[in-house]
Amino acid sequence: MGREHDDVGPARLARQLLLEDRGVGALDTARGIFRRNRGMLPTRKALDLGIHPRTLYRLRDEGTLEPMGRGLYRLAEMPALEHPDFVTVTLKVPRASSA
Repeated sequence: MGREHDDVGPARLARQLLLEDRGVGALDTARGIFRRNRGMLPTRKALDLGIHPRTLYRLRDEGTLEPMGRGLYRLAEMPALEHPDFVTVTLKVPRASSA
């Protein structure tokens, strides 16, 4: 087995496969990743799941993603949030809501 395949988990492999923004395919893949994660992702997790930064910016610029705060994006097609501030804090600081 080649060295490039050592210690490659599913998320890392997905990231490697999407290193280059490949147009519509990358956009559809990114939308699917967001949908599987309830429509919201912090930037770091989106990158870890294989979404290229250019794809995030493109989706944001076309209005598919809404910035919910620094480093947090939400699919615009999702139903409106009842408590957006609570959701933002919970995603940024997961242990904050378990007190």
